[in-house]
Amino acid sequence: METDAETTAMHRTYEYRLYPTKKQAKVLRAFFNFTRDLYNAALQERIECYRKTGKTITLYDQNKSLTEIRQDKDCACAWMSVTMQRGALARVNKALKGFFRRVKAGQTPGFPRFKGWRRWKSIEITESYRLKEGRLFVKGVRGGMRTNMARHNIMPEDATLCDCTIKHTPKGYRLFVRACIGDAPTPMPKGEVKHAVGCDVGIKSFVMTDKGESFDSPNWYREAEKTLARKQQALSAAKRGTCRWRRALRAVQKWHSKVSHQRKDFHHKLAREFVKRFDLLVFEDLRIANMARNHRLAKSIHDKGWAAFIGKVAYKAEEAGKHFVQVDPRGTSQKCSGCGAVVEKSLDERTHHCHVCGLTIDRDENAARNILRLGVSHFSQEKEALDVLQTGRLAGATL
Repeated sequence: METDAETTAMHRTYEYRLYPTKKQAKVLRAFFNFTRDLYNAALQERIECYRKTGKTITLYDQNKSLTEIRQDKDCACAWMSVTMQRGALARVNKALKGFFRRVKAGQTPGFPRFKGWRRWKSIEITESYRLKEGRLFVKGVRGGMRTNMARHNIMPEDATLCDCTIKHTPKGYRLFVRACIGDAPTPMPKGEVKHAVGCDVGIKSFVMTDKGESFDSPNWYREAEKTLARKQQALSAAKRGTCRWRRALRAVQKWHSKVSHQRKDFHHKLAREFVKRFDLLVFEDLRIANMARNHRLAKSIHDKGWAAFIGKVAYKAEEAGKHFVQVDPRGTSQKCSGCGAVVEKSLDERTHHCHVCGLTIDRDENAARNILRLGVSHFSQEKEALDVLQTGRLAGATL
């Protein structure tokens, strides 16, 4: 979900399954192939222009050239929507901008690559499409493509469509529709906040709250490793490019997709539960990329999907008018939540025992309490908010 600060308009992306017929799927494959070729040609044009002149052409120049090409009566691309083609050019521009931005930041990024058929899985459409009665109508495709409008994810009737994306996944086609659904909800007044929670994410317990509630998540990837190993062995044994190889590739892709969907479903359900129960949600502002450099924990960290979960909590809280705060995680595990003393602990020590005040609780619960304290102090520096924290009127804030 996105919110425009000036117009206070709220945008939301809806995901649906797309069921094209065989003829419609053939046209979609042509869309994918043509936009991919256009992306590669645009990238090659920019590279050659820079080598010859030392300067690169702009997105405006390439869009202008595309318009001139489409005016030719014999042009083979005039039958499809121009917005699909402009979307491919925009992706080239975005990739190059991201490359130079990282170079200026002192990073070592790879240069944008040419896309093969396995690396081009989506097309964007901003015009020449409409969604009516559960069907998607796109220029160049005869008839409407049936979509699965799930009851729990129905778009409001007064929503204004902005753009859509068609993505090819191992389990078929999916449609992503971005729509403006009205004004952003007014956040709950700070004085009406009654229930707050501090959350510490981890590997042993996926989420531990300041009240000692533990939410564990299945290790989806770990459980699927043996099955994936067998399917990947079959893929390695097959000759590349053959029908057998393609079938084995689809089997591997489907299992990875299944694991991803299981993780996503769990994140959505748990995030919705947190947003329903609490008015103020406080999480750590983690640097997950740095944490994943630990080769012993990297696989487990990625299997949990902390960043995806925290992102879902953030947008659901905004949509519900609740408050979401992230705090610096440094020292939250080592500091005692009872007296503030620093108690050094290694990662193997799962119990916090303070030698000053004698507090003995779970390590993650102690961290969650510190996270809540930081979140409430950042949430408001007013005396009233600090009084709420000290008196414990804010549920869960009694430390």
